[in-house]
Amino acid sequence: MGRFESLEVEGIIEEQSLAEIGVLLENLIIIGSNQKSLVLENLKFYANKEVAIKELTTLDSIIKYQIPILDWLLMRNLVLNGILTENATFKESDDRLNLCFSKEDYLSAISYAFYLLMTRNKIVTEGSEEVPAFAVKHLSFTLNKESYILILSSNNLDKLPHDWITSFNVEKISKPMKNRLKAGIAGSRTINIFKNYNWKEDIDDSLKQICLRLRKIAQEGPFWEFHPIKDKLSGLSFAKNLNGIILESFSEESINKMVKSRAIYKMINKEDTLNNWKNWDDSVYNIFKSKIFQS
Repeated sequence: MGRFESLEVEGIIEEQSLAEIGVLLENLIIIGSNQKSLVLENLKFYANKEVAIKELTTLDSIIKYQIPILDWLLMRNLVLNGILTENATFKESDDRLNLCFSKEDYLSAISYAFYLLMTRNKIVTEGSEEVPAFAVKHLSFTLNKESYILILSSNNLDKLPHDWITSFNVEKISKPMKNRLKAGIAGSRTINIFKNYNWKEDIDDSLKQICLRLRKIAQEGPFWEFHPIKDKLSGLSFAKNLNGIILESFSEESINKMVKSRAIYKMINKEDTLNNWKNWDDSVYNIFKSKIFQS
């Protein structure tokens, strides 16, 4: 099914006030001009009937008022941080009057958000792209993306921090989802090349040793350090440097196969590469310490 096996219907909200779901959107609100921040005055908190946050203590109560689950988390965090009071309310909205999402729908939406954030680092898919076919077939994500967004938030999902995904107990998620995530989380596509393809036999020994180290990292992963949400690799331009290693280590024929199998999105050109990797030392290869799965 498309839910996390670790999520109990009532426990989601009552156990340590959602600590099981994850970090409660810490540092979410920045009152200022930062384009990537959410300005308090612009936030939307809607329900099918006006209700105060202090009345919303169970999942049943949230569903009764058809409140988006991430918006509930957001308002709750604002209350905990003294920015809003416990009398803060979700306002009645005509757009939510006729909604009737169930507990199953809410749990599915949380799983849906987790799955997309883990594999794509975003919840909102592009254009006409629907719920991923794999998820529909194996995880029972049967609602369309518009419905999932209605359950999740009335605010801009792209601007919400989503580090809450790192607090899930991933060992208890369903086996199909775990297997899919092990195959490729966001940020791991390029390094998995070294695990799944063979480099040229005639590369020099120093380059071969680099490829072997990257293969070992890929085989032992996935690591949280791969994922963009951790932002551990951006300063290294890691992906462009991996492209540089691939271009020097793999044959054109192999790279073409990678493109055809969607192991990479397109042929690697010189402008897609960097050569800083030639100066990498152990400090780079030792970044990868936080394994996502222990089994």
